[in-house]
Amino acid sequence: MISSMCVLCSSLAIEGTLDSVVFAGAIIGQLFMGLAGDLCGRKRALVLTNLFTALGALCSAFCSWGPATTVYTVITISRFVLGVGVGGKYPLAGTVSSEGKSAKKSQAKSALEIAFGFFWQTPGTMLPYAIGMVFLAATKLKDVSTVPYFDASVGFRIILGLGALPALIVVILTCCQVESSACRACALRG
Repeated sequence: MISSMCVLCSSLAIEGTLDSVVFAGAIIGQLFMGLAGDLCGRKRALVLTNLFTALGALCSAFCSWGPATTVYTVITISRFVLGVGVGGKYPLAGTVSSEGKSAKKSQAKSALEIAFGFFWQTPGTMLPYAIGMVFLAATKLKDVSTVPYFDASVGFRIILGLGALPALIVVILTCCQVESSACRACALRG
């Protein structure tokens, strides 16, 4: 009875650590990425914060091999790095959005853009679960000749690695973006 309680407490502690380290990273990202945007420009800071997100996702997928303690340590560090990237987007996205407003843009159009941005959070939140269900269904098939077979270890690594795709797409799109005139004026003054 005691050993099963220790395992339960240990797994709850690990789960709590994995959950909280993302938020700790997000706080650090919020504090420092806004400053990075002021010092080196919004575009560079957005690329950096999205690279942190992609790096965290890719490291959790491809660097977490070995004994359980190594896997959890690597995933914990990776989730912290991912949290820094995700948290850094908030101050930068808000600043870029407010600097991009023009006097001609109507409030209705601005509100629609904000709503559109928030809309995509729901499908983005649901997608990893949907991909996980597909992998679970693929592993339960009796005849694997028609569908590729994925074991659980490969399946969860693919899901974690796919988390880097949106961030890498945003990096590419951000590189094509032009700095706002407000940011360029701030850089000239500073």
